[in-house]
Amino acid sequence: MNSRTKKLILAAMIAPAVLIALVAWEALHVRTQVKDLFRLNRQLQEEGYYVGDFEFKMLGLAYWLDKGEYVKALTMIGTLHSKMETRTGFARIPEFQTKAEELDFYLDLQDPGTGAFMDPDFPYCTYNEVTENVIAHLSALAEELGVPLKLKYPLVYLDEVDTPDELTAFLDDVSHVGPIATLFPQTSFLFARSMLSHSGDEGVIEGRQLHAFSPEWQRSLLQWFYDHQDAETGFWGPISRSNGEMLTVDLNNTASIIKHFVKADGTDIHKDFPLRYRNEMFARALDVLALPMPGGADLDQIHECNLTMAKGIPMLTRYLWPGASRAHRLQARKLFAQYVARIFERNYVPEDGAFSYYPDEHHATLDGLGYFFLFEELGAFSVERQTELWADLDDPLTDHGVIAVSSLDATALEGLVTDARVNSIRVYAENPTASYVEAVEFVIYPRETPVLDIVDLTAMVSSWLESTSMTMGNWTSRAVAQADIKELETSDAKIFSGIPINDLNAMLARSGQFVTLCFDSLQMPVC
Repeated sequence: MNSRTKKLILAAMIAPAVLIALVAWEALHVRTQVKDLFRLNRQLQEEGYYVGDFEFKMLGLAYWLDKGEYVKALTMIGTLHSKMETRTGFARIPEFQTKAEELDFYLDLQDPGTGAFMDPDFPYCTYNEVTENVIAHLSALAEELGVPLKLKYPLVYLDEVDTPDELTAFLDDVSHVGPIATLFPQTSFLFARSMLSHSGDEGVIEGRQLHAFSPEWQRSLLQWFYDHQDAETGFWGPISRSNGEMLTVDLNNTASIIKHFVKADGTDIHKDFPLRYRNEMFARALDVLALPMPGGADLDQIHECNLTMAKGIPMLTRYLWPGASRAHRLQARKLFAQYVARIFERNYVPEDGAFSYYPDEHHATLDGLGYFFLFEELGAFSVERQTELWADLDDPLTDHGVIAVSSLDATALEGLVTDARVNSIRVYAENPTASYVEAVEFVIYPRETPVLDIVDLTAMVSSWLESTSMTMGNWTSRAVAQADIKELETSDAKIFSGIPINDLNAMLARSGQFVTLCFDSLQMPVC
């Protein structure tokens, strides 16, 4: 064998190893860049830039990769990373002097060619979800201003899925994925779920008469999802292109889909499409909610886990609670209590009085408001809702009776202070019946606790919303959040750490009585 032949053989042996090494290096490089994009997204949010389309851009990149469009996807990952590092092409949200200025700013984000509020360089499938989010924010602003909402351009991107056949082709395309898709926390199946925002007339686009789909289209949409519910888990999720089976247990999207089949009281919406597999759904949801928070600094994994918890809890309490077994509901309540403790320890920012979306941050964010509104799902603002959720799971309230005294001493409320269930105490001038969050005079924390009473927390969050310069998160609108909080009707109360004997005696002297109710960390009255 001559030297030339040996060199050729050696080269042939080395080349595959080099190629594999290069592919591995590129994969690691891309994975590092993707992780860093989540860091940059968080950074840009804190600096006041608009990044409401970020999550959907990331899913668009995953869609391309899964479809084999590697060059296009990898090029765009590098381009997006570079732009986010240099802030090129990103609009900083100004401090608006009027709501009209804010309306104009967000209207200017619309693409004239597609009508979507999305960069047209990204896949078509990314357009709808972010457009719905921005239009919801614009709708809230227009409502405040008392003006009709008029977009600059028609939503022509919806013309591409305007017939039942076009819709079905789109749903099949984004929902069927390959093995690459499983490497990402979320898949393009989200874009299939997004189309359900056009079901009925509840979506903001249909509600504002910005586009209308035919009754045949609406039925095809529901039929597709009815046909693609997994019998074993009751869930919906991405479907394997190779064998047609559901690839992952997707609680995030299932929680968004279920509300188009079931009302908040658990009854079916559509006679022809009743919800199936309810017990399987509840059981599997409990399994998913019990999974630990991802460790380390993988923001993409933490991002998905946060969404899963934020959507999974309402899925159980709103749609699956009626008819669920007592054992399942007790298990759910235990998980909810653990989650509440965790978000106060990891996500609550005391200096701001609100929550950050990611754990252990120094500043609150608009997307972190989901943790606050979680308490609405747990019945914290409604006596009626609390009764529906918890009445048959709890022991009766411990009644400490009526104490007839002219003044109190340090031992007067000892029975309340020593009860381990008590997280906070609310003091009223009269016995509350219709609401536990109105007409509250004092909120007392008998011992140190990370979990705030909901009356205290609502005041804190409302104050932060008034002071923050943020107007839009990745999916959360400040205007919508402020409108929602106004409807909660909580009272302003004085806050105390420890029993304020002097203030209670002053109230006793002034009113002749006061009433105390003690609450646990889920804001349930316990004594």
